[in-house]
Amino acid sequence: MIVPMKKILLLALADEIESVLADLRDVGVVDIVRRDVKPSATATSVESAVSRLSGILSKLKTRTAERGIVQAASGMDAGAVADGAEKAYAELAELRTAISRDTMRLEELSIWGEFSRSSLARLAASGLRVTLCVGSEADFKRAEALDGVCVQKLEQAKRGQVRFVVIGSSPLPTDVNLPIFKLSDNDDPATLRAKVEKMISDADELERRLDGFAATCASLERLLRQLSSELEFCRARDSFERHRDIIVLEGFVPEPALDTLRAASAEHGWGLSIDDPNEDDEVPVLVRKNRFSKLIDPLFDFLGILPGYRELDVSGAVMVFFTVFYAMIIGDFGYGLLFLAASAVASILLKGRPAAKVPIRLSWILGIATVAWGALCGNFFGTSL
Repeated sequence: MIVPMKKILLLALADEIESVLADLRDVGVVDIVRRDVKPSATATSVESAVSRLSGILSKLKTRTAERGIVQAASGMDAGAVADGAEKAYAELAELRTAISRDTMRLEELSIWGEFSRSSLARLAASGLRVTLCVGSEADFKRAEALDGVCVQKLEQAKRGQVRFVVIGSSPLPTDVNLPIFKLSDNDDPATLRAKVEKMISDADELERRLDGFAATCASLERLLRQLSSELEFCRARDSFERHRDIIVLEGFVPEPALDTLRAASAEHGWGLSIDDPNEDDEVPVLVRKNRFSKLIDPLFDFLGILPGYRELDVSGAVMVFFTVFYAMIIGDFGYGLLFLAASAVASILLKGRPAAKVPIRLSWILGIATVAWGALCGNFFGTSL
């Protein structure tokens, strides 16, 4: 059943805005209409914190699901967990980029085998210059034609290119355009390989730290709920219209809760106007269901279905027809027994988890209906009885 709503205007003193919101939150029956106003600095800051924490929590929950991490109690402050996880993810991203970059450079250097960059530097200091080149056969012959140098051809490189080394006591002529393989000061294979191994080790350590953070998702969820509540408070405060010393709040209240709001208004000295919603008002929807019609909630939640304020609540009817159609589609006594067995196992494994109660009850009903329909049709694991 969709609960009828009333539109209210609440008037209070402007200097009591914080206490009014706190009292309304305690009353818990008013859905405040948010106005399109510029958010305050506090609301912007809290919204940024909520967005940041939501992103971190989403990553950690994904990690928890992928790695099968078991949740555990932690004495660490939730804010410190969020800061540590954010820093670890940033450092891990930087390490992965550096590992990828240096690994690619090692692959490029691998065509020359093992060499020491410091040895090449010592040779250059003693007057013997070693130049590495990768080019075509014509480039190699052009290098051989130079005077005062020794040219050594190495094995064939990839894509038909030729690797060769030019050794001489003086710099190469500027008019000779050879395909020089340029080396930076960091292009020492052994040093670079050790650096990559160190970064991989650091990345593994960060992965372990993130696993530890992922095991404390519950504390982050509590912090997120707290920040979300604070954000709602800030947005509600920003939604007040100011008229000199008076503030005006617009919202909607379920009819059964009007007496509670009237009592709170009388106690706190608020002005209160109650009216029926207009046709063009976006009225919030409060649906109250009995135990039977509530069984269809898992399906509605999955599909994202919620009736509008001026529509009918068809939960009960959908539950009846969904159960019948489900049983007709499966239509097998044996499969129905398997569904009931799965429901029994789920009832044992998920005992004590409130979120699992309704889905398990729905599973029991669908299993029973499937057994009944399969028995009527005489089907048992695809065989007619």
